[in-house]
Amino acid sequence: MMLTGCIKTSNLLIMKNIKVVLVVIFSIITFSSFAQQWIAVSPPGYNISDASFSSEQNGWFLARDTSVWYQYSLMKTKNGGESWDTAFTFPNGANVQRLQMVDSLHGFLKFDKYPEPTKYMRTIDGGLSWEDQGPLSQSNRYFFVNADTGFCDVAHDLYKTTDAGLTWSNIELPTDPDPSTPEIESYGLFDIFFVDELHGWICGNGWMATYIFYTSNGGNSWQVIDQVAKDVFTLSFSDTLHGSFISATGYHNLAFTTSDNFLTKQLMIDDISAYSIYAQNDSTTLIGFINQNVILRTTDFGQSFDTLVPVGFETIPFTIYDFKFFGNTGYAFGSYIFKYVDTLNTSFHPKPASEDKISLFPNPADNNITIEIAAHKPEKVTIELYSPEGKCVLAKTEHLSTGVNQIWFSVKSLRAGIYFVRLNGYHFNSVRKLIIER
Repeated sequence: MMLTGCIKTSNLLIMKNIKVVLVVIFSIITFSSFAQQWIAVSPPGYNISDASFSSEQNGWFLARDTSVWYQYSLMKTKNGGESWDTAFTFPNGANVQRLQMVDSLHGFLKFDKYPEPTKYMRTIDGGLSWEDQGPLSQSNRYFFVNADTGFCDVAHDLYKTTDAGLTWSNIELPTDPDPSTPEIESYGLFDIFFVDELHGWICGNGWMATYIFYTSNGGNSWQVIDQVAKDVFTLSFSDTLHGSFISATGYHNLAFTTSDNFLTKQLMIDDISAYSIYAQNDSTTLIGFINQNVILRTTDFGQSFDTLVPVGFETIPFTIYDFKFFGNTGYAFGSYIFKYVDTLNTSFHPKPASEDKISLFPNPADNNITIEIAAHKPEKVTIELYSPEGKCVLAKTEHLSTGVNQIWFSVKSLRAGIYFVRLNGYHFNSVRKLIIER
């Protein structure tokens, strides 16, 4: 009897351990699958017109206030979208676009405020201030390789700067890329892309065809390496050989890939909604769409695709204009900013209030949260809690006093997930991410 009891006890312990192991395995699988998800990191309530990230942590986007005619603010994050703050507010009536940050301090944008001429603006302090770099003329596109060297187009002419846009020199391109077709005598330059400081590509869209120009010496000389049937409006390369592009032909947008720098090219997808493309590495390509709710990823040059849907956007359409990856961490820009995250390696703990002025705790939260705000003087603020889909689920108005203020929120009625806390006031315009766990 003693032996039988021991065997039963032993069996129970084995079964219990198996259950624990299965639970742990299931948790790891579930958590790992969530760890490789696109999640929204753009603060709700903003109209995103352009975005740029210079590293995994440092990012910016141009926010347009739709209630004011051309009112733009530059929002900035230093922690990969965990929180956002206003870095700069542009004058009313100015149309601001083409934001490109080349590192954590240096960046450029296109500034247009009638009747002033369109011009470049440059920042050297991470977007906190902007200085005039001179007229832009009729340039459609520009691309800066680093803080000093950049390229822009004016019709079919290419210009290069080596002093951050203060002066520009004309770079000669082939005047007739295809002598066998003399009727094609002109083209307009469109997309410019450099994979490093030496190697770059330009699309020359003509009446009947698009020519791909290539440089391997930093843009000092160019050659035609391919002719595409119709307009190419975006291209991307991961190295000097592997790239992808989208060509618009009538009522079709065609996504292509090349693994030998246009010696050959392969059709991946034919879809009128395909709008953006990104060569992540030598085998992986991402495709974004207009007003859809998916991102497509292929790792075999378009033979098969993974359908990626950001968390909470299963039925919500969005548009993707561009992608940017830093190792395994990536961003997709458009009507929202999505981040490709690994939550196993991501910390969601906020900075202390003394450093950040605004903090949330606990974070992750269960039933209640406290918002701590350091105010320099008394003022009224509005606090709104948004779901990832952009729906305001809680809101309240508070009167802050000078010093540290603590405001309590109950969130026990909300489902688990990622939320955004937006704080609006005379001296505050910030967003913080909140995790609710059950």
